[in-house]
Amino acid sequence: MNSVFSTYKVLMLSLASIVLSIPVTFITVNIYWDMSSSLNIMLLLTVLLDFISTLRSPTPPIDLSTLWELFAHSKYSGLIFQFIGIPLLLSFTLSVLFIVLCLKSRVSSKQLAHVSGPKFYLGNKAIKHAQSKHKHDLGSSRMTTCGVNIHPKIKITQAREQNNFLILGTTGAGKSTVFKPLVKQAIERGDNAVIYDEKAEYTENFYHKETSILIAPWDKRSAKWNISEDIKSKQDAELFAQCLIPRSPSADPLWDQGARIILVSMLMRLINEQGNAWGWCDLYKQLTFSPEKARSIFVEHYPLANTLLEPNSKTTQSFYVHIMSKLSWIEDLAKAWPPQFKKEFSLSRWVKKDSAKRIVIIQADSQFQNLGEPLCNAIISFMTRHYLSGSNPSKKRTWLFIDEFANLPRNPSISKWLELARANGARSVLCTQSISQLHDIYGKDEANTILNLLSNVIAFRMGAAGSDAEDTANIFGQYEAEIPNYEHRKRIGTRLDKPLVKKSDLVQLAQPTRSGVEGYMQIPGWESVYKLRWPLFKSARNAKKKIPAKWLSDSKPRKQVINKSQTNRLNKRNANNDVN
Repeated sequence: MNSVFSTYKVLMLSLASIVLSIPVTFITVNIYWDMSSSLNIMLLLTVLLDFISTLRSPTPPIDLSTLWELFAHSKYSGLIFQFIGIPLLLSFTLSVLFIVLCLKSRVSSKQLAHVSGPKFYLGNKAIKHAQSKHKHDLGSSRMTTCGVNIHPKIKITQAREQNNFLILGTTGAGKSTVFKPLVKQAIERGDNAVIYDEKAEYTENFYHKETSILIAPWDKRSAKWNISEDIKSKQDAELFAQCLIPRSPSADPLWDQGARIILVSMLMRLINEQGNAWGWCDLYKQLTFSPEKARSIFVEHYPLANTLLEPNSKTTQSFYVHIMSKLSWIEDLAKAWPPQFKKEFSLSRWVKKDSAKRIVIIQADSQFQNLGEPLCNAIISFMTRHYLSGSNPSKKRTWLFIDEFANLPRNPSISKWLELARANGARSVLCTQSISQLHDIYGKDEANTILNLLSNVIAFRMGAAGSDAEDTANIFGQYEAEIPNYEHRKRIGTRLDKPLVKKSDLVQLAQPTRSGVEGYMQIPGWESVYKLRWPLFKSARNAKKKIPAKWLSDSKPRKQVINKSQTNRLNKRNANNDVN
């Protein structure tokens, strides 16, 4: 259909040009003659008739080569070309240009006209526009300097770094093409960084023994978090309990709150009786006490636990079952980080004092999911507390990198970090596949608060199902456009709001290729949305992803030896090679 329409359009254009060129030719010829000679129309007609009479001498039919030869040898050829050919060519060219301009203006007038709001830029135009905006940022403020590259050809200022980053995209969409270069630049610049490593790929790319601290109890290279140095008050104990026992989306909040109170009472006993000389083994020991014994030793340190530790109470037993289900992983930490473990790490020390080890990598592991997630939440929460405390004079640039943010439990300290820690030099890059997951974890209002604190937005391909693609498209905003109305006497059009990026634009983005990954980017204040291609990140393998810790092999249960002389249903089937 489009090809037929295009052919019809070309034919109509040619016909219109020929028809229009006839009157234009006469006008052009007269003007040309008046300017160049004293020839008149009667002389021209005489010359033409004389030339036509010469064409009758050869025997018809006359082919084109013969006609051209006759014209070339005619005594009137120069005169005809000079006074007829040139004006005819000029008039036809002018006619074609005039019609093309008319059609082009008509087509463009049917398109949406931008009235106000941000604009959309693509490819090289997007890069040039972003570069000009960055130069304007540097020129308009002497308080900031050049920051990181968010694209190989686009920089932002250090002030814009503190607006924080949100990177969105489905599995395999190419989020790491932006995430990893940001991590690399922060490390090379000498900034502090805390990295949540979901798949151990950032351990592989960025871990260095001399400059990094690895928090991964299942890894031989891990350091031990010295919690006694960071948990010194009732407020610290309450924050720690909130991180280790987050709000359950399905359970009655009473059980979470009660379990936290009991945990705080255990921590307060350790703080009051052992000061800075306790660790994960001591905390695990508190969990092994019976409710009856717990009441006698915990309540004096935290009286709020009194009503929750009633002897011979089913409610107390239920609270204990709940706390054991939430904190069973502390047994693994007690094995991984015993008192004699020498390689220690303190958040308060790391935040307040300069350290050669500026990078903290918190690793996750699918086999220890219940351990890694609350541990990461606790470290983020205490880092936020120390950064926001009045005793922290440091303004060191510190990055928080979280890969797969929606996989972490709810953490109220995240919004505090994003909102308040930026005054102390904090920056954040949160990467997630799904906005709807954040709504489920934090609730719609709190999730929107977090998203609004992540102003630099980069989005890659999204899935078609659900509302994630639509929610992401809405982040990029709208512009006011006008549709022309030719029926109106003054051609006043209809104005409407149009999205800069549609849901289908995100869903239909191409798969990553060797040439790179396509995505959309928005920087606040630049009044634009860019569609760009990021090159694939070439990562260097600096370390192994994982090196199993010794306690893993020590704690493995012994394999049961089957007495082959006794035949039962299982070994009989194995003996007969009967495999399901």
